[in-house]
Amino acid sequence: MALEFNKPSGLCLEGNLSENFKIFNQEIKIYFKATETDKKDKDVQVARLLNLMGYDGLKLYNTTKKSGEESVESILKTLEEYCIPKTNEIIEHFNFFNRKQQEGEQFDIWYTDLKKLIKGCNFGETENKILRTQIVLGISDKETQTRLLRDDIELSKVVSYCQSVERAESNRRTLTSSNEANKVVHEIGHKTRWENKDQNQNNTWVKNGKFGKQRRANHSNGHQMSKTGNEFNIIDCNRCGSKHLYKNCPAYGKCCKNCNGYHHFAKVCKKKREFNKNEMKKAQEIVVENREEENMFVVESVHKLWSIKNEWCKTFKINGKNINFKLDSGAEINTLSEVDCINLGLKELIRTTRVTLEVYGGFKMKPIGEIKTILTLGDKNVETEFIIIGKAYNSKSIIGLPMLTEFKLLSSVDLITTKNEESGKDDFIKKNNDVFEGVGCFPDVCKLKLKKGVVPKASVARRVPIKIRDRLKLKLEDLVRKEIITPMDEPSEWVNNLVVVQKQDLSLRICLDPKELNNGLVREQFTVPTLEEITPKLINKKYYSVLDLKDGYYHIKLDDESSKYCTFSTPFGNYRFLRLAFGLNVAPELFMKQNQKYFGDIEGVIIYFDDLLIAAESVEQHEQIMNKVVERA
Repeated sequence: MALEFNKPSGLCLEGNLSENFKIFNQEIKIYFKATETDKKDKDVQVARLLNLMGYDGLKLYNTTKKSGEESVESILKTLEEYCIPKTNEIIEHFNFFNRKQQEGEQFDIWYTDLKKLIKGCNFGETENKILRTQIVLGISDKETQTRLLRDDIELSKVVSYCQSVERAESNRRTLTSSNEANKVVHEIGHKTRWENKDQNQNNTWVKNGKFGKQRRANHSNGHQMSKTGNEFNIIDCNRCGSKHLYKNCPAYGKCCKNCNGYHHFAKVCKKKREFNKNEMKKAQEIVVENREEENMFVVESVHKLWSIKNEWCKTFKINGKNINFKLDSGAEINTLSEVDCINLGLKELIRTTRVTLEVYGGFKMKPIGEIKTILTLGDKNVETEFIIIGKAYNSKSIIGLPMLTEFKLLSSVDLITTKNEESGKDDFIKKNNDVFEGVGCFPDVCKLKLKKGVVPKASVARRVPIKIRDRLKLKLEDLVRKEIITPMDEPSEWVNNLVVVQKQDLSLRICLDPKELNNGLVREQFTVPTLEEITPKLINKKYYSVLDLKDGYYHIKLDDESSKYCTFSTPFGNYRFLRLAFGLNVAPELFMKQNQKYFGDIEGVIIYFDDLLIAAESVEQHEQIMNKVVERA
């Protein structure tokens, strides 16, 4: 008797198309293996696949371009290219690192979601370490997080510990519920007339204990029970906002981040969110978003919930009355408090607005409207708009950056120098003229390493706008003269596209667009210092200088083979870089490594890519460090 197998359902084109195709692909492979279809002729395999993919799938496949002989693999590959679009790796990283465990969310559900998200991030061998780090940083239970931070343990132990903590908490709630149920059962017995009266009263009210204040029993401790009253039913809980078994609430024992109360989550807290003065000191940036016109503004420190000393204020006139405004160069709009608006007699002029104010931190404010009026300071009158802030926010009226500039109350200072300092800098440059002219070169020769099995690609030259065509030719000739690039007279397996970047001074920078080459290069993984690592080195320093290595990557020479990898096409023929090219994903680490090697051992020198920061406690120490750097250069 022949075995019967479940046939795969057709390819569904509705909902999550990517997931639908993955399931369909897996079902097809299982079915072909079970029915031994994979051992039959290719024509039979193709016919069965086309039959099983259904009407919608077949219709989709007929609209795609086909090349070569049809096979099961080619058909599935064609459908995959349509159903699973290419992902943006940066967005995949963003989605992964922003996925935190929500309040009340089960660990296994969150962990499964993290594993799905990390698949598109291409972290390679470091995937388990990064996943472990995200679990520790994103878990909602702070006690568990503290315990995990004590020791550096591997991913499997982190997952096992989190699961055991969650199971223990679930078992504890189960035992608590069971004990309370037994207590109720044991209390049932023969009652006197007075005991029955007390029992009726106890049935009306639930004792204060597990969920705080006393509530009526028919509310079941904040849980909306079904009409059957069965405690094993799934309930809609208004303390955690999710569905679960009766007396199995994940919010039990947890502290609300809104009101600091217990046994409920902030997302279902019934108290209005209140501002904390300490939080408001940090929340000094407000984003004003106009959804209709898509304008974005920034306002700093609109709220005045605490006393601020030494504020920068000035008195302006509006409607013939004096108003004391706070001057804020970080604000891009003007605001007027509702109290000041009423005192000026302008409340009737308020018109509706679509602007929404969003405080740094997520809190949103809806202004009551906006007005247009004349702002006067001295003899100057300027018509401008004000956003009206309601009384509830206790705000102070603010004049923003545009009006500060208009009334010339703010000027830009880019650099302060003295005659002696300027002349000293010129003498230093003149004395070390050889260091400040031309393009330098590190002694070491750099070799680019390719991964095994990388397939070379040669790209056709892109068209260049006529406006910069002549300037591009001059730039290429200049780079050839400086021995940074050289014409390529022989065929090359690697030919990259060219990207021309125009700087602020209208000069051109030549960069590669080596998408395929970057995917095949082996990274150095050299650590780049962060601001937190640099800042402690500047303690007690009083004198600073910054040296910039002009065209920094051009200071690193490439070997002959690596130079051929950096061949690029132009309208004037092919060239190859003799020095490290802009656009390579390995360039920052290689350049940082060379800088650290030749300048990192000099005390008082801080290196950040192409910048050398010299920090000293005295002028004499500063000069000594500067001379050492110049000697090395």
